[in-house]
Amino acid sequence: MAGNVNRVAKFNKDGNFVKQWGSTGDGPGQFKGLKAIAVDATGDVYVADAGNKRIQVFDGEGNLQRVMTIDVPYSADATLTEYFELLPDPQGTPWFVVTSVLHDPTYLLKDFITSSNFKKEPDDTKWKPAPCDFD
Repeated sequence: MAGNVNRVAKFNKDGNFVKQWGSTGDGPGQFKGLKAIAVDATGDVYVADAGNKRIQVFDGEGNLQRVMTIDVPYSADATLTEYFELLPDPQGTPWFVVTSVLHDPTYLLKDFITSSNFKKEPDDTKWKPAPCDFD
């Protein structure tokens, strides 16, 4: 996997594509480095738009509801490197692992590292986010 996908794709409960919205840019409904998506109990979709330093909130149909800006400083020397791996666990179940490393010598004493892990569901229809288990 390479590059940025600056759109949101919606799928139904069976994993079938329904619709998409968004494009690359800095206007409303556009993204510059989409990093995370979450859905709340009411169905609103929260999209972390890292390149524009904001979170855009949409209803379940893709209509923009509001924008929250994030004014966290970072230096011109900051770099974000992402690693993508497809790994099996000991039982052979495939996991998709995304590791992000933020290096900013001006504002951080050491690199900030996060990891997202996605486990393949037993019926092989879609990926299901799951936390790491370090047992």
